[in-house]
Amino acid sequence: MGYVYDTISGKGWIHPRLGGEAIIDTAIKNTGVEASGESVNELTENEAKLIAMKLDRLAPVEFNPTVSKMVTRNYETICTMVQRVKHETSGVFRGMKSVGNDLDLGWLQPKMVGANAKFFNKTATDGLSLYAVNRADAQSYVWETTYGSAGTVEDIVPTQTMAEECAALHMGISDTMGIPKASIIRFTIEGQPMPDQGLQQLKQAYKPYKLSAVTLEFEYPVYVGPETSQKIELMPMVDTSYDAVQLDTIVVAMAKDLSF
Repeated sequence: MGYVYDTISGKGWIHPRLGGEAIIDTAIKNTGVEASGESVNELTENEAKLIAMKLDRLAPVEFNPTVSKMVTRNYETICTMVQRVKHETSGVFRGMKSVGNDLDLGWLQPKMVGANAKFFNKTATDGLSLYAVNRADAQSYVWETTYGSAGTVEDIVPTQTMAEECAALHMGISDTMGIPKASIIRFTIEGQPMPDQGLQQLKQAYKPYKLSAVTLEFEYPVYVGPETSQKIELMPMVDTSYDAVQLDTIVVAMAKDLSF
């Protein structure tokens, strides 16, 4: 196995988890709201192992050490997310062997978001969307955009509501264009805006290393549970600039909703 699985296993995190109520206090659910209980189903030791194995495949340390470490740190929260979605579906987590109502997890893809925001290229008329709102909107298949004016906020994800059978954890953001153009990101959960998070470290990381892609882990991961509304905005620092930032977000859903 790789870094992610070996680290999780070495820390003794692969173990069964009870059902009932779980408190997610390792991620922000809503600004100004104390951590509250989530109704969850049990998680078997085998499911916990499969989650670790899947994350190990999604974030190999050879490709991006920052993402590997970020995923590892959020393993416990991702397990609770799986338990939460299990409660809504009664499915079992089987990873890549999942079919139908079985559960799997993966990276958030542009096609999963209804593309009524300028950020997404509206090149198709249909596509997968794990969001209950705007499901019929055009979909995007690439993380690309051309910003308008510096200082003018633009949507990454417009105001949308998660479907009942899925959840997401926003852990960080990567800029695959090399020279970052965005300076601020803002999350709004259930209509409540969170404090802006600065993205200056993306540019600072690029300058000394001249990396082809740079990743910034958020100050605190943001959890978006079933039937929860969210909006995510970026503010560019230069006019009419082309960019390709992508959210480093894990999505848990049923296998049938993670298919083309």
